[in-house]
Amino acid sequence: MIGASGSGKSTIVERLLSRHPGLQRPGQSNEIAETVELLIPSPATLKHVGLTMLTALGYPLKRDRPSAYIWDQVRHFLKLRKTLFIHLDEAQDLYGATRAIRQDSAVNTPKTLMNQKDWPVGLILSGTPELARLINSDVQLMRRLYVVILPAVSWATHPKEITIIFQGYLAEARLEADGDLDLKDFLPRLIHAGMNQFGIILNLLLDGVEEALRAKDCTVTIRHYAEAYRRKVSCPPSLNPFLAADWRAIAPSRIHDLSPDGDDI
Repeated sequence: MIGASGSGKSTIVERLLSRHPGLQRPGQSNEIAETVELLIPSPATLKHVGLTMLTALGYPLKRDRPSAYIWDQVRHFLKLRKTLFIHLDEAQDLYGATRAIRQDSAVNTPKTLMNQKDWPVGLILSGTPELARLINSDVQLMRRLYVVILPAVSWATHPKEITIIFQGYLAEARLEADGDLDLKDFLPRLIHAGMNQFGIILNLLLDGVEEALRAKDCTVTIRHYAEAYRRKVSCPPSLNPFLAADWRAIAPSRIHDLSPDGDDI
């Protein structure tokens, strides 16, 4: 799964695996771990990836071992725990490893887990758009994957979906939208403040709901979202997408210096 930072890709995969009724997750009292999730370490060397995978499987090494030994143990415990899928998050970091001296091993060794004769394991990769470079650099890997791309969100492309989600959050919190809240003005501002990324947009939606709940209000206004945004980035009203008239000109990906003679950071 490929998406920009904040698109929600890691959360989507985690929720899919955790809620799938046919998959057993690792646990202290559960020897079977049909799904294993890990964050690609930095630096993403073959050895570090293998050590991280062993830790995710519940068998961290206490002594330094060579890469060959580590990956033999990975294969052994994948079969022992009956693992079917491994989720490698931030998998684009493997691409940096492919440009190192031992460029093939950091990608090829995890890839071989997919075609082991005695216990093949499926790879689930999630990462930023740089992950596409990794996939395109390896024909065998590309043939074995189904690519899902999370697009940017905009009011032009997803008005119905964002409206339904917003109304659903209000219903769960037992709140109502203020009568003066114009969704056709408010929700485009929200999407812009969330940098057009689904995961960030959802977080901002929840921030405004929490602000209203903390204030013990029964209705949600744009002021709740303006205050929640101010708390997050410490911006003046002129740089707050929920308050500024020219909100489209604001760069929500930047922190703004509030000192009298300061410039944007």
